[in-house]
Amino acid sequence: MQVLRLCQQTGLVKLGHVALAGTKVQANASKHKAMSYGRMKQEIARLEEEVDQLLTKAEVVDSAEDERYGVGNRGDKLPEELRFRHQRLESPGVPAAQ
Repeated sequence: MQVLRLCQQTGLVKLGHVALAGTKVQANASKHKAMSYGRMKQEIARLEEEVDQLLTKAEVVDSAEDERYGVGNRGDKLPEELRFRHQRLESPGVPAAQ
């Protein structure tokens, strides 16, 4: 309410009818969760290190998958010889349907 009165005094608003909502928003304003500026800097450094580790791990996995499946292949596609039904039936090791 003080903000509205201040805005009225400075000429920013013309007050008439004012409606206030009673919406409740869940929040965690615990002093145990609040961080000082120094703590935030530490947390940023920790998170940046964690992201770097995750990116390094992803690069290792990507390289291994490129070696296994070939560059640009995901490894979840059927081999060309198994793509179509008639080709699957003709694949070696698959008994012909009778």
